[in-house]
Amino acid sequence: MTREQKVIFDRLKARLTVSTLHLEEDLIELPMFVMEIGEHHADAIKEHGAAEHELEIVEADVADLLRRKPIPAPTKASGDTATKTRSEAQIKAELPLHEKVIDAATAVANAAHDVALWRALQDASRTKDRAVHRVAELVITGYLTKDTVYKEGRRNLNEARQRRTREREAT
Repeated sequence: MTREQKVIFDRLKARLTVSTLHLEEDLIELPMFVMEIGEHHADAIKEHGAAEHELEIVEADVADLLRRKPIPAPTKASGDTATKTRSEAQIKAELPLHEKVIDAATAVANAAHDVALWRALQDASRTKDRAVHRVAELVITGYLTKDTVYKEGRRNLNEARQRRTREREAT
C-alpha cells in the first residue's frame, strides 16, 4: 500500500464510528462512503491480480535464464570443468531463490495483504451502515430522543476532557 493509499485508508477507517449526534449526516453520506471503500477494494483486487501475473512472467523469465545458463561440472578424467545444462527439477528448486522471483512474490504477498485490509474495511462499513439504520429506527420509534442523544454526547465530551486532563497530569 502506497503512502497515499494508507492516508486514504486511515481517513476512511476513522469515519467508521457511529455517533447519534451525527446520525443525519451519516445516513446521507453512508452510500457514498460504502461505495468509496468498495472502489478501493476493487482496485486492490486488480493490483493483486496484476502482481500475480507479474510473478508468473518473472518466474518464466528466470526459468528461461537458468535453462540458458550452464553450470560447471568437473570431469573425472582430466580434472577440468565442463558445462552441463540444468534439469527441470534443478530449475524448479532454484527458481524461488532468485532475487527477481523473491521481489515479485513479496509484491504478491503485499497486494494480498492490501486486499484483506480493504475487505475488512468494507465489512466494517457495511456494519456501520446497519448500525446507523438501527439507531435511526430507534429515533423514529421514539425510543431514543434528542435529549438522550445530547446527554450521551455531553457525557462523551466530558469523559474525553477528563482523559486529556489525566494524561496531561501524568506527563
